[in-house]
Amino acid sequence: MDFNKIVPVTGLFLVMLLVGLAFTGYAQTNTAEKQGVASFAEDTKEEPRLISVSGTAKKTMAPDTAEIYLSVETLDKSASKSQNQNAVISEKVRKALKDSGIADKDIQTTSYNLYQEYEWNQSTLKSEVKGYKTVNSIKVIVRNLSNVGTTIDVAVGVGANSVSGVSFTLSDEKQAQLANEALQQAAANASLKAQNIAKGLGIALGKVQTASESSSYYPPTPYYRSYDLAAGATAESAKTSITPGDIEVNASVSVTYEIV
Repeated sequence: MDFNKIVPVTGLFLVMLLVGLAFTGYAQTNTAEKQGVASFAEDTKEEPRLISVSGTAKKTMAPDTAEIYLSVETLDKSASKSQNQNAVISEKVRKALKDSGIADKDIQTTSYNLYQEYEWNQSTLKSEVKGYKTVNSIKVIVRNLSNVGTTIDVAVGVGANSVSGVSFTLSDEKQAQLANEALQQAAANASLKAQNIAKGLGIALGKVQTASESSSYYPPTPYYRSYDLAAGATAESAKTSITPGDIEVNASVSVTYEIV
């Protein structure tokens, strides 16, 4: 074997290898430099110019539903007698309400309680058991508001002896309608504000970048009245007349526009 021929070939191979490695390093360095330039260009890109506005709206509507909260309360030395008396009167109230046109599904029991009631004895300076009190609380939904007063009087006339309040609201469909109208009006108000600001500043509006909303629902103040049958409140003496206020919905829409 001629070693003088092998040595030059090996030397040539090492030279080519070193040249290849150097070229690869240069290519990687050059690529990294290019990537670094691109990254720097992206980092220094100008942020979009924006303008933010808020629009508001208030819509009102007359309520179309009333909720009457009433109770039948009975008191007796015997717990069972108190319960039985309450059951009889409560059934009379339900029947009278249904006979007056209230649907069975709109007469709902909200709570039922039986407990000992105490009173203060000034002579002995002690609380003494007065008896067992049964309270059957009922919610009555009235969908014809002209019948609210009559419905209360019907219930009181057959034995309901506590009316804790009347609240007014809208049906789900009317609530959705009122809220949608308020949001649309608030959005239009925000758009008009943005256009007026842009005109005053001599700029042009671009696309909407962000939008958010909020709304609030205000029913009229509940009407409260308590009946005390022992004091002489009867169906004849309690001609109840109730006039509700309007439902109010406030909406706000915040919008951010791009300036072009």
